[in-house]
Amino acid sequence: MIWLWIYNNEYGLLNWILQTMGLQPVDWIRSGSWWLVIGSIALVNIWKGAGYSMVLILAGMQNISQEMIEAARMDGASGRTLFTKITVPLVSPMVYMVMILSTISAFHAFDVFLVMLGDVISVADRNMVPNILIYRDSFLNFKMGSASAMAWGLFLIILAITIVQKVAEKRWVHYE
Repeated sequence: MIWLWIYNNEYGLLNWILQTMGLQPVDWIRSGSWWLVIGSIALVNIWKGAGYSMVLILAGMQNISQEMIEAARMDGASGRTLFTKITVPLVSPMVYMVMILSTISAFHAFDVFLVMLGDVISVADRNMVPNILIYRDSFLNFKMGSASAMAWGLFLIILAITIVQKVAEKRWVHYE
């Protein structure tokens, strides 16, 4: 709801900042350009998941052995070398897990779009995302067959992307 206020066309924080710079206000949620609407809502979804991702990354960083860091310092490693040669490789499994979870979460973005777009029935087709379309077909139009087929299609897309990420894991994820 705070993001609805930030994006508000008349008295929103973002438009106030634009107006103080001499620019025209932008209708972030009801704009005619789909990339502005989807991008604005995607930004809210990214913001929503950023804290969770950062906690997981922090847990991965706290899991790095202090002995390994001390040994690298004794060998003359600088701060940059410690980060690139010790921290990044040892945190890469957690980054990989966060990447998988974030990708799945991005495809499952429903609540943010539902709140930001408001009435699901009047959402323009250019602003439609798969989960809103599945919800509209199944629970508002009672087309369970087509909604189920779309849900399976979405599952297969997520599965394909996850398999690609799993194959790429061998290149850049370093397990101890």
